[in-house]
Amino acid sequence: PMYFFLGNLSCLDICYSSVTLPKLLINLVSTRRAISFLGCITQLHFFHFLGSTEAILLAIMAFDRFVAICNPLRYTVIMNPQVCILLAAGAWLISFFYALMHSVMTAHLSFCGSQKLNHFFCDVKPLLELACSNTLNRSCRILHKALSTCASHFMVVCLFYGPVGLTYIRPASATFMIQDRIMAIIYSTVTPVLNPLIYTLRNKEV
Repeated sequence: PMYFFLGNLSCLDICYSSVTLPKLLINLVSTRRAISFLGCITQLHFFHFLGSTEAILLAIMAFDRFVAICNPLRYTVIMNPQVCILLAAGAWLISFFYALMHSVMTAHLSFCGSQKLNHFFCDVKPLLELACSNTLNRSCRILHKALSTCASHFMVVCLFYGPVGLTYIRPASATFMIQDRIMAIIYSTVTPVLNPLIYTLRNKEV
């Protein structure tokens, strides 16, 4: 499994470098340093696609090493060829759609004024600086709407999982018995009582 993931990583590193380096080298020797809009979005997509794949793949490789060290006798059973292929395929697929989301959203921005990109290659942040549509205000409005919609649910989740997490994650000790009792009262009694009230605050129909 380790060599399978290393093979994926090697292939990934070659492709990842190929996304930006060729155009960068051409720009160094050329007087006309330009890229088409489609070429820019394509470069952005593959940069994020391969970069995200590498991030996920490194996490998978860390898990692979963890299993090899902590469960050496069951290593070949846990990390069998089917699991390895699924993990690698999952990394590539998730990253592809993640990058696609970025490239599609960036492509729908309106660009006006200066077309000079203050960067070595096409990336989201330098492209946002060139966008004339008010991306900051729009992002703030979307964020505010999402937070106001999910605030009640987020509050309930915190009230329930917070005390439960503190109770069961913390090691058993006589020192924490009083705190554990208080936490138990919160998630078993207080949270169920507050749930209807919290959801009513954000929902006029309730």
